[in-house]
Amino acid sequence: MAQTDERPLWFKARRYGWGWTPASPEGWIVTIVAGVALLAGNYLIAILGGPSGEIRSVDDLMPRLSPSVVLVAVIVWNTLVLIPTIWICWKTGERPRWNWGGRGRRGSTPPDRGASS
Repeated sequence: MAQTDERPLWFKARRYGWGWTPASPEGWIVTIVAGVALLAGNYLIAILGGPSGEIRSVDDLMPRLSPSVVLVAVIVWNTLVLIPTIWICWKTGERPRWNWGGRGRRGSTPPDRGASS
């Protein structure tokens, strides 16, 4: 007999729109870690991209980035965080699809607003 590998979902399809929402503690951990990584990395890039001034603290000793390097750093950092996060969501969650909030009618089409009865 074939054995089914039913693992609990970490992410479920969103009720409205396209994408995922955390459905388990593991899903929340992935979401929180990704959010903290995005905030911390972008904050550090902003600090390194700030103007250099007088040396008043250890932060002022850090090298400063040019504006074009800051833009590239933000794009690269966000990509390095989001690609693995999306891959984890894809592997451990429901397949995303457009949902319009109908209970028990996942993937249903939106109501026709122009039709009259």
